[in-house]
Amino acid sequence: MSPPDVQQVQRVVLFSGGIGSWAAAARVADRERAAGHGTARLTLLFTDTLMEDGDLYRFLIEGACQVLGLPRPAGLVDALAALPEFHVDREARVAGLAAARARAAESVPGLVWLAEGRDPFEVFRAERMLGNSRVDPCSKLLKREPTNRWLTANRDPQRTVVSVGIDWTEVHRYTAIATRRGGQGWTYDAPLCERPYVTKPDLLRAAREAGLAPPRLYGLGLAHNNCGSFCIKAGQGHYALVHRVLPDRYAFYEAQEEGMRTFLGRDVAMLTDRSGDGKKKPLPLRVLRERLEAPQVPGPDGAPVQLDLFDVGGCGCFATPDAPDVPEEAES
Repeated sequence: MSPPDVQQVQRVVLFSGGIGSWAAAARVADRERAAGHGTARLTLLFTDTLMEDGDLYRFLIEGACQVLGLPRPAGLVDALAALPEFHVDREARVAGLAAARARAAESVPGLVWLAEGRDPFEVFRAERMLGNSRVDPCSKLLKREPTNRWLTANRDPQRTVVSVGIDWTEVHRYTAIATRRGGQGWTYDAPLCERPYVTKPDLLRAAREAGLAPPRLYGLGLAHNNCGSFCIKAGQGHYALVHRVLPDRYAFYEAQEEGMRTFLGRDVAMLTDRSGDGKKKPLPLRVLRERLEAPQVPGPDGAPVQLDLFDVGGCGCFATPDAPDVPEEAES
């Protein structure tokens, strides 16, 4: 397939609410302006899991306005800030987000805000599968499929370039996406995999210089700003940090996982334990919490349990192939 005609190309940036996607969008916008097109051909596409951190929505709106050169709708940002936490009042939160999406469609043209309608735990229950680092029904159904449906319905692959916020430290993720979607007729690029190469601190500093307060989860030490600190691809180190800095959310995730274990009637977990004999075993968040709170207590074999606090893992929603899910018995 021939590449899109650069004179007619439409640009779509997968705008996640993270610092990388903002920086990628900013690069695309700068190039569009330099070519004399402004941002008329640029669309920022956000897919909402409904479990995002409240400050992500603030950064989403303010970041989109900065990229697109639009005034910031203060009333919308204030309304989003007033929403209750997801784990406190889900119904009010979801209703408020629906109203915010409608307001954003009017006040931030160029931002497309999609929501499939379910959160990750609702997807797990419907699919009868607890997501883990190898199988991600949540990102498949809440991220990839809505994105692909919108692109198919609204853009011509012959005239579209889709940009992702992956940087040069994870070129393999970009290669996986570009290869898979290229085989389906689409052209993808990753502006942050190109010169000048920058690091996350560089991007956070660039946001501040552009008048944007970076997302608060980075300030708490978290590696990504998606799903409100929840991620099935994250590791022990990530959840140990969540337990320390966001204990209420950790308790919510733990309760949801315990509910799924009961619902499935199986010993499944998002995390993996290789302590003791080195064999791979499910590590429920409940057990991780118990180990974090009482590290001197020995494990099942009587030996001290070594937690892998360097296992942070990370968000990789769009890098996973859209292949048939691994059978339930292959989980964990």
